[in-house]
Amino acid sequence: MNRIGMIIPSSNTVVEPITTKLLSEYSDISVHFARFGVTTIEVSDEARRRFSEDALLEAAKLLNDADMDVIAYNATSGGWLGMEWDTRLCDRIGGLTGKPATTALLSLLEAMDYCRIGSFCYVSPSTDSIVQSAIAQFERKGYSCTGSRGFGITMNRESSNIKADDILAAVEDIWVPNTDAIVLSGTNMRGSACAARLEEHYEVPVLDTVDTVLWQCMRLLGLSHNRVGFGASWMNEAENFANKQMEGITYE
Repeated sequence: MNRIGMIIPSSNTVVEPITTKLLSEYSDISVHFARFGVTTIEVSDEARRRFSEDALLEAAKLLNDADMDVIAYNATSGGWLGMEWDTRLCDRIGGLTGKPATTALLSLLEAMDYCRIGSFCYVSPSTDSIVQSAIAQFERKGYSCTGSRGFGITMNRESSNIKADDILAAVEDIWVPNTDAIVLSGTNMRGSACAARLEEHYEVPVLDTVDTVLWQCMRLLGLSHNRVGFGASWMNEAENFANKQMEGITYE
């Protein structure tokens, strides 16, 4: 049995049911969750204190009492705390538990690299200031954002109330032809629910952070990531998407 441990905000109600559903057909993988106290998402000193590394390391330690094989910090705070914060957290979790670790942001970056993405549009539950901070993180890595939309949410539990139609409309408003991918960033936003519809319409990978965290955990376990049942098809067809982009095919 391969055991995946996930650390999630206390106000998140999406990661557990979606991840469990994605793995429902696979008896060789189990997923286990620990929570840490976060109810608001905002850029402030007080908000930063809620993302205490000590609290996250304690959660990782408790998960590892059950002998996890990989541990994921399944939240996107690295978008405004910084990629270096996520990298350091993974290093510390690995040092404490002896297990490989990832985060929502680092998993998303791995998926973008895997799909050979250069440009993306970005939809998030968060405020404009957090959205722009996150985009700056990607741009420092050489990616180009062609459009963005934040829903302005600061109470994290409200992110789960964003409807699929709202996400579809947000992408339609910001879409620029020839963009390589659509990023749905927010692990308490139900992006998986509309990922397949977006891919069918725009014919580009749709990277939802709940999906990409699980995908990266499976890669770290050395398991096949071409598994049926994920919310988007890019995991099975990344090479096809990449080849189309390299051939200069444009999407309308």
